[in-house]
Order: sequence, then C-alpha cells, then structure tokens
Amino acid sequence: MVTRVLSCLLVVIVSLVDGGVIAATAGTSKGSVNITVPASVPPQSEVNVTVNGQAGPYNRVGVANYASTCPGSVSSGSSTKIEPNHTFSVKMSITAGKPGIHHACAWLFSGGSTPALATDVLASKTFKTT
Repeated sequence: MVTRVLSCLLVVIVSLVDGGVIAATAGTSKGSVNITVPASVPPQSEVNVTVNGQAGPYNRVGVANYASTCPGSVSSGSSTKIEPNHTFSVKMSITAGKPGIHHACAWLFSGGSTPALATDVLASKTFKTT
C-alpha cells in the first residue's frame, strides 16, 4: 500500500515539473523594467529612451521626466502597450527640461494610458541637460 501511494505521488510530482502548475506560474512574475538614456542632452530637447524588461502581469509601460526623484504617483508622461508575461523592448521619448540633473522614470502598470499611481516596478536613470 505504501509503495502504491509513493508511486502515485511520484507521478503527480513529475507531471507538475514537466509543464503543469510549475511551468504555468513561471510567467506570473512581478515584472521588471530598465531604462536607457543618453548621459547629456540639450535643454528642452526630445530625448530618445529605450525601455525593456519583463512585463509580468502588466499591459503598459510608461516613461516620464522629473527634475527630482521619481514620485510615488505619476500623472504625466507617455505610455505604450506591452504583452503581459512577455519580455519587451520599446523606444520612447521624453522632453528634457531646463539645464540641470533630471530623472528619466519608467514604470509598469495596467489599464489606461496614464496610471493614477506608479507601481512598485519602477526604474530610474539620471541625465543632464546642458
């Protein structure tokens, strides 16, 4: 009896490892995002940025430029659709501000074109306008 139970348990474990529940949950990660920006740009110019990562459960990626660190809530910037649970790499643009240090922020979210709140999946790179 014990051997039969162990044998059944082994079949269930092998089934799970071989693409069942374990493989199905592999794409449900929190997601990740990275942003690449030039080190220096002219003031008030359009800055081309590359945003890439793993979408996790989110269906949009957004970018924005801030004079200080990326805020906890985001109400401006631009966004584009991405495929949930897939890797992505998109080219986007932000407008540089006055001369000084700026923060290019990228975040993942779901829903409309601009999120009410940034998620905890956020990336930031600094650049200078001169």
